[in-house]
Amino acid sequence: MLYLENNVEVMECVSCGYRKHQGSDAAEKQASGDVIGVFKPE
Repeated sequence: MLYLENNVEVMECVSCGYRKHQGSDAAEKQASGDVIGVFKPE
């Protein structure tokens, strides 16, 4: 299943619930710097 969530494309498997997010190209270029932490909302 593919849908938008907060203007971000989200692909979710209907069998297992796995989710993958894809942001805009501008956001991905900006986020390509050093990683300072990982946030995983539950």
